[in-house]
Amino acid sequence: MEILQSGKLPAIERAHAGNTLSALGDPRFDPERWYLPKEPNLGFIHIPAWKFIMGSDDSGCNSE
Repeated sequence: MEILQSGKLPAIERAHAGNTLSALGDPRFDPERWYLPKEPNLGFIHIPAWKFIMGSDDSGCNSE
């Protein structure tokens, strides 16, 4: 477990571990919902509605 938390496991080893978990079946994910997490928001985070400005003005800075 410590090697996983340290981030020192090489990418190929992480890929093999992920493939093995997939073959075994991971109960945290729902195959009926494109393998999204089995939780009410399907792994998404609710962002409450608020004023949102996308883009920038002519100077390259946000207008607000």
